[in-house]
Amino acid sequence: MKINAIIRIILWSVIALILSAVLLGVLNGYRGARLFSLADFFRNSLVFNSGIDENYEYPEGSSALPWETVHKIEVDWVSGGVQVQVYDGNEITFEAEGVDIEEVLCYSLQDGKLTIRSGDKQQKWNLFFSSENKNLQLKLPQALLEQLYEIEIETASGAIRVADVQAEEIAAESVSGDIEMANVVAQTLELGSVSGKVVCINSEAEQLKAENTSGIVRLQGNFKKVKAESVSGEIYLEAAVAPQKFDGCSVSGEIILSLTAMPGFTADVDTVSGSFVSDYPTLSQKSNKVYGDGSCEYDFETVSGNIYIKKQG
Repeated sequence: MKINAIIRIILWSVIALILSAVLLGVLNGYRGARLFSLADFFRNSLVFNSGIDENYEYPEGSSALPWETVHKIEVDWVSGGVQVQVYDGNEITFEAEGVDIEEVLCYSLQDGKLTIRSGDKQQKWNLFFSSENKNLQLKLPQALLEQLYEIEIETASGAIRVADVQAEEIAAESVSGDIEMANVVAQTLELGSVSGKVVCINSEAEQLKAENTSGIVRLQGNFKKVKAESVSGEIYLEAAVAPQKFDGCSVSGEIILSLTAMPGFTADVDTVSGSFVSDYPTLSQKSNKVYGDGSCEYDFETVSGNIYIKKQG
C-alpha cells in the first residue's frame, strides 16, 4: 500500500491544526484583529500599530466599482463569512456587515485585479486575538463573467458561499468555515477547509481539487478530473457523466461514487481496514478492479474506510 501518502496526510493534518492558531494570529493582526478577550490584561497587551496601507482604499459603508477593467478578484477575509452572488446590475458592489467604526473593509484595484480584504484603520497587530464577525457581501454583474479569469477567496473563521459564478479559475479556502459552491463553472476549481464541510453542487469543472481535514467533502456535477482528500470525513461524488479520472484518499471516512453514464473504469484500490464494493461488475487484475472498457482511471486509498461505486437510476 502507499502508506507514505496516508502518513503524509495525517502528519500534515496535525501540523495544520497546530499552526492554524499561529497563522490566524498573524493574519488577524495585520487585518485589524482585536486582542483576545480572556481578561482586560490580554485585551490591552501586545498590541502594535502599523498604520494604514496606502495602496488600499478604506470606504465607509458599501462600495460600487465599474466592472469593465476587472479580470481577477481576490478576497482575503479574516473573521466572518463571504458570500458571492451574480446580479443584473452594472457595477461590482461589496459591503461588510457587522463592523464597528474601527473595523472596516479595504480594497485596491490595480492592473485589472480587484483585491478586497478586512481591514482596521488602526492596523493593530497582536499575539492574543479575537475578532467580531463581519460578513462580506459581494455582488458581480452578469456581464463581468464573460471576462473574469480568476476569483480567489480565503477566510480564517467564516463560511464561503459562491453561487452562479463562471471563471477560468475559482479557488476557495477556509481555516474554520464551510465551503459551499452552487452552479459554478470553471476550468480549474480548488476548494479546501481545515475544519468545515466542503460542498459543491450543480457545478462543472475540467479539474476539481477538494481537500478537508475534519469534515465531509460532497461533490455533485460534471467534472472530468477529480482529486479529493479527507481526514475524518466522508468523500461523496455524484455525477451524471463519470469523471475520466478520480483520485481519492481518505483516513477514517468512506469514499462513495454515485455514477450514471459509465463506459468502464480501472480502479486501483489500496485500503487498510476497508472494503471495495461496486454495483458495476468488475474483474480483478492484480490490485486493479476493471469494469467495461476500463477507460476511466480511478485511484482509491483509504485507512478505516470503505469504497463504494454506485449506479444511479
